[in-house]
Amino acid sequence: QLEGEIAEEWNIENMNILMPLVRDVVAFDMQHSAEIQACDLLMEIDRLDLLTQHMDQSNYPRVCLYL
Repeated sequence: QLEGEIAEEWNIENMNILMPLVRDVVAFDMQHSAEIQACDLLMEIDRLDLLTQHMDQSNYPRVCLYL
């Protein structure tokens, strides 16, 4: 839910304000088996590059299969 709200509010004017929240949400999602939500959020805001910071042995296969 939160990921969708962030994606809806994402634009040039508030990108810098939302980026810390995006980083926190993605970190949380990746640590709690919500890789799909993290990937979807990052794809929506065109920042998939942030995903690699949160990948490890436990979530790498699921992320690769999803993408």
